[in-house]
Amino acid sequence: MISALNLRQLLNGNKHNGYVITCFVAIACAIILLGVGQTTAAEKPIRVAFLLPFNTESIKYDTLGNITGNVTTNTQMALNYYKGAMLALDSLSNSGLTIITRIYDTKSDSNVVHELLFNNAEMLNTDIIIGPFFMDELRVANRFSQRFHIPVVSPYVTSTSFVSKSPEYILSKPTLATHCKALSDYIDSIYKPSRVIILLSESQQDKNYYALFENALKQTNSKPSIYKLSDSSTISQDKIELYLVPGSTNIIFISSTNETFISKLTARLETMSTQYQIVLVGMPQWRESQTLKGSQLSKLHCIISHYADLDKNTAYFNHVNKAFINKYALALNEFSMDGYNDTFYFISNQADDSEWNFTRKPKEALCKQIIIKPRYKSNANSTSTTVDYLENTYVNILQYRDGRLEDVR
Repeated sequence: MISALNLRQLLNGNKHNGYVITCFVAIACAIILLGVGQTTAAEKPIRVAFLLPFNTESIKYDTLGNITGNVTTNTQMALNYYKGAMLALDSLSNSGLTIITRIYDTKSDSNVVHELLFNNAEMLNTDIIIGPFFMDELRVANRFSQRFHIPVVSPYVTSTSFVSKSPEYILSKPTLATHCKALSDYIDSIYKPSRVIILLSESQQDKNYYALFENALKQTNSKPSIYKLSDSSTISQDKIELYLVPGSTNIIFISSTNETFISKLTARLETMSTQYQIVLVGMPQWRESQTLKGSQLSKLHCIISHYADLDKNTAYFNHVNKAFINKYALALNEFSMDGYNDTFYFISNQADDSEWNFTRKPKEALCKQIIIKPRYKSNANSTSTTVDYLENTYVNILQYRDGRLEDVR
């Protein structure tokens, strides 16, 4: 349980060595704290704004100041991300950087984001904006970034349907197309298949996923023949078996996130795995599933992808996790690691005044790499060289073994 005091301490701002937090909440942008950081004559402060969905007005308290009822998922995400970001700011300030940080509550509302960005003069002096979390809010942030050329980092949304000619718009995580390409390239490098089978339902979403895999497979060196099997509900075992080859490794993709559909198919494939050698390729979203069976996927040598590594045994991870526990009495979780990584990477890049060209895994990383690449939506016949957006293209490949996921590279 989060006490009201702890929450207010998070949102009301804290003065740290080397950087200043100014917290703004609600549409009026009321200043809770404005301090003076420790600067040197040669040092230019970095001004960063966080736009996070705290939704403070929806939180109810009892007479003792404790939260009553459940905190929304959005608020929990924002708090965990914020805590990781603050720990990264501690580390950056200890390295000598001067950072002026402003924290805004977006209330998960695109109208609030519009007011904060376009009716707040402080934003024009910002070097980088981290957030918001959600697509409608990011549409607004992207328009602001295009107009004023201030970088905006999208921590979670990877859809780029609303982005074009936005070289300051940065995806912290790879798109689904990048995941599909990484999975296809990995399969190509290990198995060099001459043929693959792709199973999907007849939903439009599954068809879209299929198109991503089909395009990625056509770009591999092997350029395998693709056998597409689809059905409105499930696909029979007999139909699949027509395409399986005894004595060969059969590569099967399931381009779906429908857990009922996937469960039925993997159950059928498991019964065939004693007779046929099968390597199953799934979607990155499968990692979050609460219903898919790890033991079953292990028998199918199932391979999926994720934007981060699973190895948490590094000395640096243990060091940061210990610092996080000392600061918040909690262990790092995925959201707090995201907040830490995004803050450390992108503010460090601002300090270096470099192009967005990370191609390595610095030691200050928590289970993640950053490989930023420019992306172009223009067709092949276009002569335009305008970058549409920037994307972290790093994808980690995972495989189910003995009932659990493990890194394979």
